[in-house]
Amino acid sequence: MDNDSTTKAFHQINEKRLKPWKGEEEVRFAWMKAIEYATGLSLNAERGRKDSSHNHVIVEFKAPGLFNGKKSSPKFIEATQKRLLPYIIKESEQTGVPTPDFIGIAIDGEHICFTQVKNAQIHSQHLIPFLSMQ
Repeated sequence: MDNDSTTKAFHQINEKRLKPWKGEEEVRFAWMKAIEYATGLSLNAERGRKDSSHNHVIVEFKAPGLFNGKKSSPKFIEATQKRLLPYIIKESEQTGVPTPDFIGIAIDGEHICFTQVKNAQIHSQHLIPFLSMQ
């Protein structure tokens, strides 16, 4: 992944975001396209109820702004506790890969958060805002 492709991916997401977004599907499509462009990876979409995945990375998308910038928001809790946690546990059981080796990502188009499962509990990092470049 080079700096030029990362910058272009950022601009692709920001362009869609500023229109503004019109639903979860637009968030999912723009982010998946940009991630694939920036990394050269091919993400799986909508497999086994997961929004997106690649190897041991599972992504859960929500409609624009539903996290309200807070990890205490109902939609953030839904994305992490009710979606990513069971998806990661199930994938771990099916693959034999330990749960801490998976990365969960929650995205609402305005924020992104990385998570990891340890001892059957999901632990989330900071909720990172998507900021426009000036």
